Amino acid sequence: MKPIISVRIPSRWYQDGRWRYDNAVFKLGLGPCGRTVMVLECVISHDMVRLNQACSDGSVKSFTYPIGLVTGRVEIEYG
Repeated sequence: MKPIISVRIPSRWYQDGRWRYDNAVFKLGLGPCGRTVMVLECVISHDMVRLNQACSDGSVKSFTYPIGLVTGRVEIEYG
């Protein structure tokens, strides 16, 4: 299978006293944090969606979304 090049996770979260809805978008390349994302991995299970990203500086981050906060379909693009 080809590597993942982007992932879109529609979700909601509680901030400043109200629910907010938006898409969390992860892509290869230069990210908003100033690091270059080299590898994306997405794991979907019955209770969560987890996105792992590895950057060129050796750092690795994991983002976990409880399934109850996911508001639509998760889109994964391979390239």
